[in-house]
Amino acid sequence: MTSAAQLLNLSDGRVLDVRIVGADDASAPTLVYHHGTPSSGRVPAAVVTAAVAEMESLLPPVDREFLGPGFGDDLAASFREAVATSADGWVDDDLAFTRAWGFDLASITVPIAIWQGSEDLMVPFAHGTWLATAMPQARAHLVQGEGHLSVVVGAIDQILDDLLANQHGA
Repeated sequence: MTSAAQLLNLSDGRVLDVRIVGADDASAPTLVYHHGTPSSGRVPAAVVTAAVAEMESLLPPVDREFLGPGFGDDLAASFREAVATSADGWVDDDLAFTRAWGFDLASITVPIAIWQGSEDLMVPFAHGTWLATAMPQARAHLVQGEGHLSVVVGAIDQILDDLLANQHGA
């Protein structure tokens, strides 16, 4: 299996972490993903196995503890269910990160919370900072020392309290 990683700086200031995982055979299917999100309509088991192994490189130590029994099992089951029929939703998500979204983020009027960990290796911290700057009305929680998983697991009570407290723009 081969793997390649690259940070892409988009013209609007967003930063994407793009990786390609695939077989050494050029005719074999590959898995392209950004910030940990696979993009392929049908993903062969060998590629999924390689992607899981590659995912370890996207997890800082603060996140790796969550891949074991419990949360890790639930996360794996969620991923399997998400692509059981098709990976089209993930493909659409990937494509949304590569082009203009068609609206001004500052024009959003509903309550917004951004939670981003400084140690996140899937979504560059610069992307969370960019979102916070592009949406001055958002409540930005740019948390030092947390990763992609730990920021949610470690702050789930605060995240839910924040959502409840601000569900009507309060």
